[in-house]
Amino acid sequence: ASMCLLEPYVFSIKELGKASEYMPQEFTFLTDRRHITVVVARTVLGPIPERNVVLAVDASGSMGAYLADVKAALNLALVQQLHRSPGRTFNIVACTGNQMDFHPGLVESTPQTIENAMRFCEAIEPGGASN
Repeated sequence: ASMCLLEPYVFSIKELGKASEYMPQEFTFLTDRRHITVVVARTVLGPIPERNVVLAVDASGSMGAYLADVKAALNLALVQQLHRSPGRTFNIVACTGNQMDFHPGLVESTPQTIENAMRFCEAIEPGGASN
């Protein structure tokens, strides 16, 4: 069997519903008939169906290399899943050896709290150790 690549060809590795070595990913193949480029898009956070959500972030020193990706995933989840979701509440907790909370408790998902949460995420810096 052979496969002809058309511009673009997309396939995904789907979740198995059990612990897996791989996160859900999407691969896109782009070709100009001489070269093939593979674009991989990973998802760090899947769908968040719960009404009340606390996002816990490991921001210990060992996460330094990954923290930019984690922040981007948090911001994406805030905008795509929690923004303009009436009745949903959330909070963000960052652990850097010490616990830093976005807010002392859950907050309503409003445009202002989403914007403030995104500022909080950008301010998270790696440091300390995780337990």
